[in-house]
Amino acid sequence: MKTRKLYYKTLTMLIVLILLGGFAAQQTQSQSQPPLTLAQILLGLQSKSSGMTLEEKNEFITKRVLELGVTFDLIPEFESELKNAGASGSLIEAIRQKSSKPISTPKPTPIQIPEPTPEQTPKPEQTPTPEIKNVSNPEPIMIAAAKPPAETIIKMDNSVYLKRGDELFDAGNYDQAINEYNEVVRLNPKNADIYIKLGLSHYYLGHSDLASENYLEAIKIKPSLASEIYLKCLFDTSQVPIMIENCNQAAKAYPGFGLIYYKRGTFYFSKGDYGRAIQDFTQAVRINPMFISAYIFRGFSYYRADNLDNSILDYTKVIELDPDNAGAYNNRGISYEKKGDISRAIADFTKVIELNPQNAFAYANRGDLYLKVKAFPQAIADYRKALEIDPNYEKAKTSLNKLLKNQ
Repeated sequence: MKTRKLYYKTLTMLIVLILLGGFAAQQTQSQSQPPLTLAQILLGLQSKSSGMTLEEKNEFITKRVLELGVTFDLIPEFESELKNAGASGSLIEAIRQKSSKPISTPKPTPIQIPEPTPEQTPKPEQTPTPEIKNVSNPEPIMIAAAKPPAETIIKMDNSVYLKRGDELFDAGNYDQAINEYNEVVRLNPKNADIYIKLGLSHYYLGHSDLASENYLEAIKIKPSLASEIYLKCLFDTSQVPIMIENCNQAAKAYPGFGLIYYKRGTFYFSKGDYGRAIQDFTQAVRINPMFISAYIFRGFSYYRADNLDNSILDYTKVIELDPDNAGAYNNRGISYEKKGDISRAIADFTKVIELNPQNAFAYANRGDLYLKVKAFPQAIADYRKALEIDPNYEKAKTSLNKLLKNQ
């Protein structure tokens, strides 16, 4: 078990695990990848499962931005959100290069959105989910009378790991399910269906690169899988309208499959259609109440729609499910700040620093809040720490100089 965990940790450190499919594993040259969305970059920066430092993630994402471009304009609101998520000056500049000319922040238009009751979690409906065939060895085994041959032992082990993996997957324990499925792959590396199960497990955990890597391995073994509508929804890299239509069809075929609603919700989010995004993320968490990434994105969407109370509730739910999720504390702190609850915002940014001491933006954010409450020594200390981590952080530099000048 320790060996499997070490292998898995080593593997994840080699790949930046970014939430959406735009950072898919390397594909053939004929399979072009679309530009990156704001959502992909934010979740990539905040992913805590990659085993990479914030500096390494910034370097990797900057290269991808320069290679692929971005789908959004770098308006001031987006730049602030990126910095709060930990984007470096180099990454911001790369996005500025690849985006259209920055425009002024538009005044938000009120939208009618459903108001879920976070305390009540509806039971999942009994609806069909995509069928994945039994992945145990399909070939008949001739069992010797005295001693089972090696093939028989492999099949028996395969079935044990597969059964445990399926039970863990159904219970929402995706990390442990992945360990069991990896053992199935070790024993039977040519079965496409187990790679799909691995891909879906990684998808639920927000490991989109590993999800895509397993999907590509599956269709290499069984090309016909590429025509499955739910897989087209999750892994196709066409233009956004085509991907939304794929997900529409998948939702009709598999209305009980939460990943479909989640993926479609991310498309609506990238288009700025926060009302529809919230509806899809709500459906995703109704089906799977443990779906952390769906709560995170719904929290983003509520924040953008100026529904701060529900944004805070969603980030609180993420923290309940994953107490070490620094991104959830950071985003909840931003929501508290916007709401005017300075003491709670300071507490959340302090927790971010505790979990990630190299997050310059958490220090700068907390410094801004100390400045608001006239705690000048604390503000100065935080700005200085932010600049120690990132000497090119202009906002922290400007705030510190202004504060020292007025002392």
